[in-house]
Amino acid sequence: IIGASYAIFLKSISLRRLCMFVFIGAVTFTILKFGRSRDINQVEQGNIFERGYTNYKNHENDVGFTDELALSVRIQYRALDVVPDKHPYLYGITFVTGTLSAIPFATSTFMNTFNIPEEYVATTTFFTYLGQGKNPTSGEGSEILGDIYVNFGLYLTFVIMILFGYVTSIVYVNALQMKFNYIIILILLTGVSIYWN
Repeated sequence: IIGASYAIFLKSISLRRLCMFVFIGAVTFTILKFGRSRDINQVEQGNIFERGYTNYKNHENDVGFTDELALSVRIQYRALDVVPDKHPYLYGITFVTGTLSAIPFATSTFMNTFNIPEEYVATTTFFTYLGQGKNPTSGEGSEILGDIYVNFGLYLTFVIMILFGYVTSIVYVNALQMKFNYIIILILLTGVSIYWN
């Protein structure tokens, strides 16, 4: 949100500065990755950054800052491998449950009313179920193209992404012309873009 506001109201962010921000973000998230813990005893060993930096230094293999991003393609491969040959399309169920999650108790009511299995509550849960079964030890994550594909298929994935690009370009152009509603929409899109898989 701060970056989008800066780019709209002050000046454009240069490619060099954007690359620097991406590098700093990659380093930060790599350290956070190594600092995460499920063991309560490790939490007493310092905060997430201290544990992450220590674990990163002690890690035997070289760690690239883009490893996590590169590994996200496994979700796309899993989606293409499983749907629709081994598992049918979800037909938007995860998008409906995600939209309903903004309303208290709406998702659970929807799932109970229509007897929808728990693994369809979100695509992250669905991909974890495909990878690890009913009793997972950790989450597998998700990816926006994989999400759209397992819900709507290949052709609608292209259509949805083209429409999304078209809509965001309209929002961006109008925001640069200082149209208030479009500025708000652009800032909201920028804010949730990190949340999107």
